[in-house]
Amino acid sequence: MNMEEGALVEPVAVAVQITKVGAMKPNQTIVVFGCGPIGLLCQAVSKAYAAKKVIGVDIRSILYTAGCYPTAVDLIASGKIDVKRLTTNRFKFKQGEEAFDLVRQGKECDQGYH
Repeated sequence: MNMEEGALVEPVAVAVQITKVGAMKPNQTIVVFGCGPIGLLCQAVSKAYAAKKVIGVDIRSILYTAGCYPTAVDLIASGKIDVKRLTTNRFKFKQGEEAFDLVRQGKECDQGYH
């Protein structure tokens, strides 16, 4: 697992906790309310846990992550969730303004700072 994947363990842990609270089981149809970064990861975790169908609905929800880091690490390290696709552009910290300008222009991107 590289540093970028490691940085995404916490958000994946959030998604793992949500699927645990929802008692998700294989071959179920799953509806995820909220299609932001966490909602998308919930969809990815559901697929990794063999959901039959996953539907995303863009409505906000409340999240909690207690104790899900080990599962998140396992999902990322095993390749069941590919977090590499979440970082499409990289900027040095001093290029922060350039990164925000790109977002303001409406360009689809995720930013990684190093």
